[in-house]
Amino acid sequence: MVSSGDQLSIEAADLLVRRLGEPVVASPMARLLHGRASSPHYVHESDRVLLDDTAGMAAARKCPVGELPSLEPGGPREYIYFDPARTRVGIVTCGGLCPGLNNVIRGLVLELSENYGVTDIVGYRDGSRPPWWRIFTITAAPSSARRAAARTRPRFSRP
Repeated sequence: MVSSGDQLSIEAADLLVRRLGEPVVASPMARLLHGRASSPHYVHESDRVLLDDTAGMAAARKCPVGELPSLEPGGPREYIYFDPARTRVGIVTCGGLCPGLNNVIRGLVLELSENYGVTDIVGYRDGSRPPWWRIFTITAAPSSARRAAARTRPRFSRP
């Protein structure tokens, strides 16, 4: 962990992410590629997001482009780690006012069910409380995603 505050002190090795092993399950998103090497539906394993956001900062490092500190981008891969049909997904919320959270949950459920084929999705409201506090199950159908998003609206009261 780098804590000097100097962005130039961050090196590529500081940003490496440990892996779970080799992904071996073909991604259900592969059907959206249509033979392209890159698309909004796919992130190639060699893709990287540069840490430096200006050419000046990158040049100040005085190293080849391939050695610049970079991050692994998020997004669908050609191969994934778990079989979606046998995967249980948990969505945890921690309560409080969070504008847009309902749309995030709905989008996540729809993406998991429609594009990945996940059918076992469990939600935990007030995740900072014990797990048995408020558990709700979402069946993988668009209408249930809308209903689940409506049930996760933050509830607050005035003192």
